[in-house]
Amino acid sequence: MNYQAKLSTIANFHQLAILASVSLLGLWLSLFLQPPAAWIITGILTGVVCVSTDRMMRAHPQFRLLAPTFPPALWILPALLSLGSVLFFRLVEGDALKIGGLAASVVLLTIVVVSQYHSINPADRRFGLARFFLHITTYIVAAGFYIAIFQKDLGPLSTASGIGFITLLLSLELFRENAGDAAKAWLYAAVVALILSQIAFAMDFLPLDQLAASIISLLAFYLFTGIVLNHFAHRLTKGTVVEFTVVAAIGLAFLYIRSFF
Repeated sequence: MNYQAKLSTIANFHQLAILASVSLLGLWLSLFLQPPAAWIITGILTGVVCVSTDRMMRAHPQFRLLAPTFPPALWILPALLSLGSVLFFRLVEGDALKIGGLAASVVLLTIVVVSQYHSINPADRRFGLARFFLHITTYIVAAGFYIAIFQKDLGPLSTASGIGFITLLLSLELFRENAGDAAKAWLYAAVVALILSQIAFAMDFLPLDQLAASIISLLAFYLFTGIVLNHFAHRLTKGTVVEFTVVAAIGLAFLYIRSFF
């Protein structure tokens, strides 16, 4: 490791410690504050997470050469994870669950930021593990937001808009590396978001409970993003489409069987 890399590592550890501390404080305050103070703290926390993530990513020795053409895409997952944690704490009850969630959220945020750093350079020996973890976390965050949105029962237009917006951002996280350029990533992310928003709008008129609607949205998100990712990697075949469709069909079958109990 050369001198510049050592300095970058030391700076990132310092920045990561600050981020974890501020996140812990912000999430802890969110347990006690009521709107509008809670939303002000949430906005500040999300902004700090974005700025800290950006600073750490730009400290990467190969950032200028290898970073995505739309660097703010690197902020999306950490920011939504922080925002989702606040929403989670406001939906659940029980001190033990909240305290456990608080600790888990800070640890998960730290791992996500470190994984983002290692995902910048494909030659990084931790690149594969980092991207795998980020993909899994993206789907977990999507599930959390879908559940939160459907639980609010906002009406068809607001629900569809919320699902579409979250899907757009998380699709950008998934596509940022493989799309090749920002315009292409935005285009495909917008298409997936439009599809999910239309599905959410239609489900509002169906006799589905909130959990079922959330699972259907997650299955659709997994199906369409998986197809797009395989298209970017030039691995999209009939077999691949069938594979993703079968997974989605199994999920829908589970929901159908569940409806009888």
